[in-house]
Amino acid sequence: SVDGDAFIKSIMPKIAPTLTDMEGVFVAGIAAGPKDIVDTIAEAGAAAMEASNYLKQLQQLKDSGQKTEDRQPEPEDRIQAVAAG
Repeated sequence: SVDGDAFIKSIMPKIAPTLTDMEGVFVAGIAAGPKDIVDTIAEAGAAAMEASNYLKQLQQLKDSGQKTEDRQPEPEDRIQAVAAG
């Protein structure tokens, strides 16, 4: 979802600025609002780590045999990165 200025909204901007209200979708940099290059680079690294952790958790669920049908489609089919600048 977006805020009043059409930036992607973070659900925990002070604690975890890369998290959004959509599972598996992370935001970084100017997509979340105006910021300088240093903050943008730091958030990009954090978003990449969040995405990596998310995919690892999905793989662990799949490997353990737990049901993941509410997580359709498979993560390999929906990985996407969007850059704005």
